[in-house]
Amino acid sequence: MEYIGIEKFGTLFLNNIAQSRSSRPWWSNNYPGTLSERGKGTIPTLPSDGTVQLRDTQRGSEIQWIHIADKSKHIYISDQVLVTKISWNYLNERNMIYGTPVTIDGKKYKLRVPTGGEAKNTNNPGTIPTDNEWDTLVQNTANIIGLPKPTTEDLINNNTYGQLDGAHNQLWNWWGVSTICQELSNNSVDTKMTRGDSSAVGFTGYATSYVKEAFGWRPVLEYIETDPPEKPEIIYPVGTNEKPEVVMDDPIIIKTEFNNPSGEFNTMPVRVMDMTTDAEIKYAISSSLDYWITYPLILGHLYRVSLSHINTAKQESEVATTYFIYGQLNKYKLSEPITVKQYDKLKSYTGGETLEMKPQTFPETENSKVRLVPKTMNSIQAGKTTTTKELEFTTATKTPVIGDRLIKDNEIYSVAGLEQGVAYTNIDKTVLTRTSVGVGKLAFGNSLGSKTYTYKGKFYVAIYDEKVKVFEIDMATGDYSAVMVTDITSEKNFSLVGFDDKLVLVASEGTSLTFARFDITKRQTRYSSIGTGHNTRYLDMAYNNDTKQLGVVLKASKPGETTYIITAYRFSLTDFETPNMAVLENKTIEDYHILDQTSNPTICYTHSIDNNSINIVYAKETSYLASSLVEVKWKDGSVTVDNNLWNIPSKPNDIKMHEQYISDVDNKPSKAILVAYRNTSSNTEMIITLLKGSSGGYVVRKLASPDYTVVDMRITRDREHGYILLLRSYNNGIFKYTTKTLNGSWSTPERLLALSGTSSEQVLDIAEFNPYAYGTYPGIIYTEYNTTEQKATLNLKSDYTMEKPKANKVILDKPITAQTGDKIKFLDYDIEVKAGEETATITPTDITNDYYEYEAEFEKKQEERKVTVVGRNSKLTTLYYYNY
Repeated sequence: MEYIGIEKFGTLFLNNIAQSRSSRPWWSNNYPGTLSERGKGTIPTLPSDGTVQLRDTQRGSEIQWIHIADKSKHIYISDQVLVTKISWNYLNERNMIYGTPVTIDGKKYKLRVPTGGEAKNTNNPGTIPTDNEWDTLVQNTANIIGLPKPTTEDLINNNTYGQLDGAHNQLWNWWGVSTICQELSNNSVDTKMTRGDSSAVGFTGYATSYVKEAFGWRPVLEYIETDPPEKPEIIYPVGTNEKPEVVMDDPIIIKTEFNNPSGEFNTMPVRVMDMTTDAEIKYAISSSLDYWITYPLILGHLYRVSLSHINTAKQESEVATTYFIYGQLNKYKLSEPITVKQYDKLKSYTGGETLEMKPQTFPETENSKVRLVPKTMNSIQAGKTTTTKELEFTTATKTPVIGDRLIKDNEIYSVAGLEQGVAYTNIDKTVLTRTSVGVGKLAFGNSLGSKTYTYKGKFYVAIYDEKVKVFEIDMATGDYSAVMVTDITSEKNFSLVGFDDKLVLVASEGTSLTFARFDITKRQTRYSSIGTGHNTRYLDMAYNNDTKQLGVVLKASKPGETTYIITAYRFSLTDFETPNMAVLENKTIEDYHILDQTSNPTICYTHSIDNNSINIVYAKETSYLASSLVEVKWKDGSVTVDNNLWNIPSKPNDIKMHEQYISDVDNKPSKAILVAYRNTSSNTEMIITLLKGSSGGYVVRKLASPDYTVVDMRITRDREHGYILLLRSYNNGIFKYTTKTLNGSWSTPERLLALSGTSSEQVLDIAEFNPYAYGTYPGIIYTEYNTTEQKATLNLKSDYTMEKPKANKVILDKPITAQTGDKIKFLDYDIEVKAGEETATITPTDITNDYYEYEAEFEKKQEERKVTVVGRNSKLTTLYYYNY
């Protein structure tokens, strides 16, 4: 079992009146024995003929729950007795002893009371059976990390102020009040068991009908994780890329069926792509199993709908897809059936083979119009103005080859020769592989801070591999070796920074921080550690190269405590070889608070952008379901705080963030704060980017999440494209955005990778090659786990050039007039239209961004038409024609 922490949700209602948290949670209107100095207890009592209910959260009246996880089973135990003068019979009559369904804030639980045993344990403190929840959890005989154990004084069967003030009672609030449990004492039919009151292990029997201010109801919520939904069944429209359904409904209603017997439907993310133009036209989250397409569609275009189902446990299914063409269907047979062997690749006309339309009979006409709609309208972009046969180009949707044809202003040009520009270096390598292992055996942990550093052709990455280690990877060959191996066996919290030829790794375990310092040139490692007095929940680290100081920020709690602090340390690294790093300052950034009042913090060194300070950013709750970004600028003991950097409509525990300094490109350094959150009002996942240069304030841009919940966020730059934003979703999709300038808007997302599995921990980091330009892939290092093969891998992927990209060049058969930036279409198809023995004269008449249109002229009227299409490296999706 695992102690998750304190969570606040739900509200107690007595006679339809919300009740606030008790400030003195003991014997109602009284106190135990003669211990009157702390006042009378304030737990509310159940009125005569009263009603007691748990309802949705009401701000200011939240119940605090102690959250325990046992595999897929989650137990939430109220940290106080909520109501006294309530009988076991009253609760049992309402099915609240052994379990009744209850819904709080849209989530379903089983509501019951804890188990507490039936009789005294003569061998140890507590009762038997010994597996009752009071002893295993409250007394903590299960030895759950993070939960306190009672002291000797707590076990004495006589109330004291020492018990009241002790850490154990401050969490469980058993002092001076008993908790009604499920069991009947010694199997008696009319005597119930209560626990607590005089000691942490105290027990008493009362009649099931008895009521008293000294004992009461401490609710337990039980939630069992369901299996994730199965892949949705799309009922309508049903089509594949090869055989799309043709629809022209208004509106088009996408109908699905939910396949999750143990769960309940919550939402359905839907993405609609225009495959004809290769553009996303809509992303939405539907609260229904049906999705209505009410926005305009283009006649004849092919559309793909991708969707998944999310249950009330926030588990998401695999993605299901369907394809449809918007229009009315007129079918013609394009080819005879063919036979291929199993697993043989099916050849299509894209390699030059012939696609034939079988002869059809029509009324006699003289001419025909033929329109071809390819999946991609291939084009080439001129990189330089020319009036010669030489056409330099910067980009092309396909690689040109000799024999290709271009069309511009109805003039056709043939490619007679090629000259290559600057070649990109392509890296796609699996660096580490671990087989026959479980999930997380190669892991970056749950702290989203930096794990990488680049120095002189070598790439350094910190990763959990049975222990926390740092590997050195040759960027040219991919060869690697471990240069730092710690004794830290916890994979949760560690971070790596580098400067010059030095590396610093920090990792947490228990209440200690371990530092490993590696001198790359001397190949020497030094280890040191400090005690923080806290268990680390999250950490991040940054290095100030100007002051030679290391900054570490933690979100942590004292052992056995349920409140958290955000605290930061500054260490001197003036002498890198000193045995122990000197702590210059330990600063409390946010004092003790419950877990979900703040997000996890992030930290970076800002160089000259913010006066060479160390910046700490986190989200802090400002009201129910709303937070504010807090920015802390820390330098030489001086702290400046902006408590309202940006308002976010989300709870802090639904907010993830990463702060990063982006090194000089064209002498323009910048800083980025990247924030992912769930907008509670619209129930959508959002991204905010805050970019700041050496002058002026933040430039803020909002983005809809490309793929539900975003976990990893990184940003890099090159001189060709500007800023490159990378996002990795919980579903393990990796997406790229670009913007040329600090003030620009982000491009539409491009999916780079779709990794297997899902992960709420860090999977992705930047492998910085510092090139002139990246290609499709900036430097990406990522982990992946194959469940079927039980294989974990660490992978490196990038394509880049250190030179300014030069335009490639095609040599044409005749001069062409083109301006820089002109997009010139490839003429990817040859068509032949025959009527009997006569072949029509073919003239291209309309070449658009979506299709090619040709005129086919005969010398006389004909009935029969036979159309032959030969394609060059392009997939044809639709063929239209009509006769006139």
